[in-house]
Amino acid sequence: EFFTMKRIITFALALTMLLVATLSFTSCGQTDDWKTVQERGYFYCGITVYAPMNYYDDETGDLIGFDTEFATAVAEYLGVEAKFATINWPNKYTELESGAIDLIWNGFTYGEEKDGVSRTEYVDFTHAYLENRQCLVTKADRVSELNSADALKGKNAVAEGGSSGEGVAIELAGAEDKITKFASQAEALMELIERLDEE
Repeated sequence: EFFTMKRIITFALALTMLLVATLSFTSCGQTDDWKTVQERGYFYCGITVYAPMNYYDDETGDLIGFDTEFATAVAEYLGVEAKFATINWPNKYTELESGAIDLIWNGFTYGEEKDGVSRTEYVDFTHAYLENRQCLVTKADRVSELNSADALKGKNAVAEGGSSGEGVAIELAGAEDKITKFASQAEALMELIERLDEE
């Protein structure tokens, strides 16, 4: 029995581009990050690939999606370019600290890590511009059975490592060893589908 937590993102409140342009350029503890971006003409956004936020168009192969296009528009407004780097989500803080990326633009949930430490201890956030939710994904004929926290205790799950969904899955399953972690939501969902098909 497997379940996964997938963010169902509803578009709640889009801020002005100027407000969003404050995205974490000082998250690595450097005060001249924006100057560096201006000089080189672009900033690197750390992303993971999942629709509808960041994904590749099947026909053109172009990276598209809400966050991708929003970042591109903000960069244009600021007179620079947005470039994108796919990151392993559990390594997001390391990627920022190393300078491999300048910011994360990936539906990054404001909240706590699974150890209870607030993510604001690691990075600076902009004002929220999306409302974020968690949901359980399973076979349709299992929904009525897996409909409460008690029903999920002891169940095995898959989740994106380092995500808010992982923390919720651990809490619901009751033990971290019940959770199989993947580098992205897409990988977790593919594994879930494969295992459910084997039942």
